[in-house]
Amino acid sequence: MTSMMDHGQPKDDIIEQCHGAIVGARRYAISSMKTEDHWDGEVRCSVTFTALYVFLYQCLELDLSQDRGALILYLESQQSNDGSWSISPENGGDMSVSVEAYLALKLLGVDPQLPKMQAAKDFILSEGGMSQVRAFTRMYLAVFGLFSWDSVPQSLPELILIPDAAPISIYRFSSWTRNSMMPLMILCYHRPIYSLPNGCSSNNGYLDELWHDPQQKLSSFTPPYSTLLRERSFFGLGARVVDAIFSCTFSSGLPGFAQLRKYAARKCMEWVLTHQEASGDWGGYMPPIHAGIMAMHVEGIPIHDLRFKRALQALERLAINDALGKRVQACTSAIWDTALMAVGLLDTCTEENEDTRETRKHVSAALGWLNQRQKIGYPGDWRVYRPLINSGGYAFEDYISWYPDVDDTRVVIIAAIKLDPASVVTDSVRAALDWVLGMQSPNGGWAAFDYDNDNSLLNFDPAGDTSVFWDPPTADVSGGVLESLGLILTTCQKYVQDDDASELMEKVAQASEAAIKFLVKIQESDGSWWGRWGCNYLYGTFCVLCALEHFHGRKGFDFLGSVIDRGIEFVYRWQNADGGWGESALSYNAEERAKQTGMIAIDSTASQTAWAVMTLLAFRPTSDKAIMRGVEFLLNTQTQEGYGGKVNGLSPGDRAGRSWTEEMLTSTGFPGHLMLGYEFYSHYWPMMALGRFVAKRQHEA
Repeated sequence: MTSMMDHGQPKDDIIEQCHGAIVGARRYAISSMKTEDHWDGEVRCSVTFTALYVFLYQCLELDLSQDRGALILYLESQQSNDGSWSISPENGGDMSVSVEAYLALKLLGVDPQLPKMQAAKDFILSEGGMSQVRAFTRMYLAVFGLFSWDSVPQSLPELILIPDAAPISIYRFSSWTRNSMMPLMILCYHRPIYSLPNGCSSNNGYLDELWHDPQQKLSSFTPPYSTLLRERSFFGLGARVVDAIFSCTFSSGLPGFAQLRKYAARKCMEWVLTHQEASGDWGGYMPPIHAGIMAMHVEGIPIHDLRFKRALQALERLAINDALGKRVQACTSAIWDTALMAVGLLDTCTEENEDTRETRKHVSAALGWLNQRQKIGYPGDWRVYRPLINSGGYAFEDYISWYPDVDDTRVVIIAAIKLDPASVVTDSVRAALDWVLGMQSPNGGWAAFDYDNDNSLLNFDPAGDTSVFWDPPTADVSGGVLESLGLILTTCQKYVQDDDASELMEKVAQASEAAIKFLVKIQESDGSWWGRWGCNYLYGTFCVLCALEHFHGRKGFDFLGSVIDRGIEFVYRWQNADGGWGESALSYNAEERAKQTGMIAIDSTASQTAWAVMTLLAFRPTSDKAIMRGVEFLLNTQTQEGYGGKVNGLSPGDRAGRSWTEEMLTSTGFPGHLMLGYEFYSHYWPMMALGRFVAKRQHEA
């Protein structure tokens, strides 16, 4: 900007506006730091995890009276006008989530005759009543005798006895499935029934008002054989038969079965205790923590045991209690938030001045915090199939050592190199890179946590609940890694000229070529890419095209031109009238998407607009009309200075600076089943977009 004025060129108004927005965004980012060295925003999700928290305290007979009002306040605030609760604002009422919320409120002492509870009951009955809830909800209810254990999908502990090399074993499932499945198998083995306010019973009538026929509670979680045959659902039919066999073995009186099951259950419990972090966590997210605590309880581990106490502490770390009430997050996101905020801040440092020097100091502190959490020498399930590669990854959550993930690791690599290009040959970056390269699947792509975890048969869920039992390579993770590899190649060419760099570049170039072939192969017919961890086609396309920017024009990649053009046209096609972009979580539903002949647009959001703007900036000039309109949307929707730190309806405290608000959930845990809303998504992504726009416009000048 200074160079324009020095040469007598006309003032660039939009750059002036961007500078003002960036300065305000930097102030907000710095004021949002925790202990002055990292970020950790709230992860919004459905009320399921708050309900599970209430259920667990009921099972353990722990006192919730102190938090009762705060829990009720939050649960009631999330109820829709039709009486339901949903997984995301646009998804509509969800039967299972609504039943979970209703039971939690009733356990907290809310009168079922109140209008809100009556509205919830009416919604549940209109959707078929409690017989229609998903498999996991059945299990949560079975522990109170509200569902027969015979109506819950069976999980055999004998699975742990299958060798790791077999086509089906616990390590063939995704890490998140494995982490929850192991303690749940113990729960299914014991089949406990805990007391409710009306007593303890294997056929408890505490929620009879939610059944159309309370006398018929032994309902199957899968369709009858006749329906499966009529629909020619042979996988479903096979799963139905297998489940029936499993159910019979539970009630079998044969001594061999009983002894084998007892031994397998003991091995499962050993696995659970071995995989508990020193902090008490399992995987850093709510379902395995909840299930792990339940498993310890049914196995007779006393609540005053240090392992039990640490597990409860891990659970409480997921809880937030403020003016909106008490709620439980699905997970925390400290490492993800810190790495992405660091990248966002560095992308705005396009000039050298006192403000940018101070910003870099904060980012340097954040990188120091991150490097203390690098998983070098730690155990991990990834070692089962990749025992010869060195560790060096980063996890998504703080406190977690067993499950580093590729996505977080590649963002830390990008942040480190953007802060200091010479770091590309440091031990920390090399260890992270070596681990990422070692986790590349044979098809050239990367999954989030696992290696070559793409057996779709394991992903078949007879209950039709989530279908996320695998962790296959995806476009967004693979594109993100490819972006880091492209940055490494560019950095080595510019800053590092030695034998180590040559060897590094050869390894990176080979991995990049395989990744590009994978990404080209999985491009959608409309030019987009599916986003596994962000919603959805906008995110997937952003991750891939920002990576291909590093390779477009390189020798041997001439074919990328048409691939990129198709992706760019997809982004152009879905710009909203206000200049922004927005994509609904409903785009994960194939039937809904087919009706729309593309992704399902919603009102523009800050994060998704930023993804689209950065995608276009990778290949189009800043004068591009769509880019200009997208930048103007971000400028026009930024909050005013001194708005009190209110983000996404929350008031976490007084924060200086300016940000953006976002009510929609634009990320995922399980596409179509668990949507997530990261507090800082509406901040660091727009900050990146504005920073990259300014940098490119200055370069063009």
